[in-house]
Amino acid sequence: MREDQVRVQGTWNATRGGGQRPIIGERNQKQLVSGNYAWNLNDGSQEMEIYHMDQLEHAEDMLTVWFPKQKIIYEADLWNPPPAGAPAPSVSAQNMNFIYNMERLSIQPHTVVSTHTGVHPITDFLKFIGRSQIVARGGGANQALNQ
Repeated sequence: MREDQVRVQGTWNATRGGGQRPIIGERNQKQLVSGNYAWNLNDGSQEMEIYHMDQLEHAEDMLTVWFPKQKIIYEADLWNPPPAGAPAPSVSAQNMNFIYNMERLSIQPHTVVSTHTGVHPITDFLKFIGRSQIVARGGGANQALNQ
């Protein structure tokens, strides 16, 4: 296996119309993070969905991970709340992109796991951006794949 490849196993929903195909073997890393891909990995008891974050200026290959059973979303750089007692930063384009993508994908998390700041209730994020709820606007993974 080359250095720019990763080993993956599971199923993925990267065909138009939402069909699933098994993935086993070596794939180029860039294939994993570019385009309108929705990866669904399931071992029979746990499910993990990996989505490309659409329209993000920060990085064109940013992913987010959604655990639907647990209602947990994992993100990096889309929301980094300050430590307790520190002043809150201004709402950024990245923050608004985070809510845009959750709504586009119809993701309704209870918990956000941030790479840099840990575990937070989604209500903290919604309060920070001045929203009371996430409004599902999209058709989930199948619609995301066909945009």
